[in-house]
Amino acid sequence: MAESSSNKKPKTVDFELCFICQLRSKQIDYTNYVLHPSLHSIGKLIISTDFRCSYGETEFSALKDRISGLSADELLQKSVSYHKTCYKDLTNKTHIERAKRRYDKGQASASDVKQKRKGRPSKSTSTCTSTSRPTCTRSQIFDKEMCVFCQEERADNLHDVSTENMGAQLKTIGQQTTNEHLKVRLSNVVVSSDLLTAVAEDMKYHLMCLSHAKRDIEKAKRQIPKDHIKFAQLVSDVEILDLVETEINNSTHESVLNMNDIEKSYVCLLEANGFTLPDYPRYKPYLKQLILDNIPDVHFTRPPDKTKPEQILSTKHKETLLAGALSNDPKDLKDDVKVLLKAAKILRKDIANAPPWKFQGSFDNYEPPPLLQIFCKYAIQGVHEIKSTSRAESIKQSASILAQHFVCACKTNRQVTYETKHEDITFKHRTETPMFEPTSS
Repeated sequence: MAESSSNKKPKTVDFELCFICQLRSKQIDYTNYVLHPSLHSIGKLIISTDFRCSYGETEFSALKDRISGLSADELLQKSVSYHKTCYKDLTNKTHIERAKRRYDKGQASASDVKQKRKGRPSKSTSTCTSTSRPTCTRSQIFDKEMCVFCQEERADNLHDVSTENMGAQLKTIGQQTTNEHLKVRLSNVVVSSDLLTAVAEDMKYHLMCLSHAKRDIEKAKRQIPKDHIKFAQLVSDVEILDLVETEINNSTHESVLNMNDIEKSYVCLLEANGFTLPDYPRYKPYLKQLILDNIPDVHFTRPPDKTKPEQILSTKHKETLLAGALSNDPKDLKDDVKVLLKAAKILRKDIANAPPWKFQGSFDNYEPPPLLQIFCKYAIQGVHEIKSTSRAESIKQSASILAQHFVCACKTNRQVTYETKHEDITFKHRTETPMFEPTSS
């Protein structure tokens, strides 16, 4: 058999085809074809072929036979050509390093097998005979030609693991997943410190399966036991009730609790106690009922402005606020209105007694009524003494301008009480005037 195999004639090389794959001619896919490679590229092709074959990749044995000891110069003279994709796949450094690691790992495992001691195996080295849990080997549940996640043949495209980033993602999934079979398939990736372990093992995946695996891990993180949820919420309820009761007893008119602040505090307490919040937490109705059931003498009031939240206060505090509001209403307000009415009469009399003045292009010679000027000044600056000269001049000018507006807008008693006899606008058309021209109806 050895003689017959050695007497076989080597296959002839068709240099009109791709030198690497020997499948397609130069006339097809010429945009992806290298017709005249450089001497350096051919040398790299020869070296890469030797490496791939030495690391046990038998698919390149035919290419090594085609080279059969030819040098780069000889191949260049024979007008060797190849596809760009074939050349890139052959000379890819990552693929060569992966093949080397796989080869070294195989050699190490083979040496371990040889070093096993002879004799009957002891109990410590015997296979596990426990019947509590069925076990399976990695090779039984892992087909490298299929998706590492689903291990099914689907119409979706399979993607090769070729980067450290993807290796890191698979390692994280292997550490966090609850799928026991997937844990076994990714066991080598999880144990190894090299992120390219998944690359070396030629792992493949579907994008959809990768997305589902990540989603299942996130879903498992959010599924907290019900007992823990009840305990976290119970602790938060006790803390928020204590906080609200303390604030109500110590609150003043300037600082009244509202439901927005209470809800924010409650959410912070839930997070601190390990409670997983929903996307849009809304606890106001729950908190309102919780407070009414557990804190006595509590009232909720809605401000007149509907955009503001409900306020919460005790019965004692509510009575204090109501008493303060009532004390400011009836008698004092009535007296203030009387004072203002009396001041308005004095100012109107002062304006009516002011000497007539005619505008002649400037207000320099205008002097507003003295009492009106004083009133505007006090309304602007109050009764405080002004020490700055520039500030005093500015206030005096503002008071003068305000007094001018008062005088201009002031109406006499006749102007206020007078009513026209003909309110109908057609009066203008029915009354004869010097410019009136009657029209035939």
